[in-house]
Amino acid sequence: NKYKYSGQLNSSGGGYWNDQWVWQKEMQGMDLNAGIVFLPENARVSQESGSRYFLTEDKKPVFNQVLRDTLHSLFLNENFRNKFIKYYNDFQNLGWSDDYLKPHKIDEFLAFMNENGVHADNLDLFIILSNKVEFVDWSTESEIDTFIVNLMRDAGLYFETVSNTVSSREFWEDYFERNPESRPNKIVYYDVSLSPSDALCSWQKRFGLTKTHKSADLGKPESLVERSSVDANEGGAAFRQLVREIADEHFAS
Repeated sequence: NKYKYSGQLNSSGGGYWNDQWVWQKEMQGMDLNAGIVFLPENARVSQESGSRYFLTEDKKPVFNQVLRDTLHSLFLNENFRNKFIKYYNDFQNLGWSDDYLKPHKIDEFLAFMNENGVHADNLDLFIILSNKVEFVDWSTESEIDTFIVNLMRDAGLYFETVSNTVSSREFWEDYFERNPESRPNKIVYYDVSLSPSDALCSWQKRFGLTKTHKSADLGKPESLVERSSVDANEGGAAFRQLVREIADEHFAS
């Protein structure tokens, strides 16, 4: 109630029109206890950093060169390439009435990749995502390499992942036990098979929080502002300066 906001909560809709905006002294941060914190429960992360990626001393992820080299070698092999493309096309050509076949096709593909020495999370995304294999010039190594790097990026395998892991819930609970002042007062852990949006929707349905408010301004007309208003844009200059400082620090020529 104490924050300026824009958007609506009294009618349903998808996409852009479901967005809500809240503003209040952004540079000072917003109290986490003003909302509900959703955290992934069963992601595999480093017990030290809480990241699924290996980080250097300056906290930067490292490109997964080993996976890139393995895939590059495999895609130069015409036999492997043809089988990969067949798995991809077979999966992409499944219609809505064939959804029941998808888990089996994915299992077959994962077994194929494992047999060829590729072991990683999210390998199923190699055929689930539309990676446009039909447009790759397989006679050109640079195109093959670009395809592989994009494949890794889309599947979340661009960076080297950690090997010794704990669940993300275990990491956070340990962190909050050591730093009790940092624990939000409302935490919802969700399965990583769900996107954050799906997790929120599932939680709302579970507790019957799907009804819309009778009033578009939630009974607080003095807090409802336009996104072009002074309240909504106050502090923008400070953010622009922060972005410039970050860009200068990490991308200085």
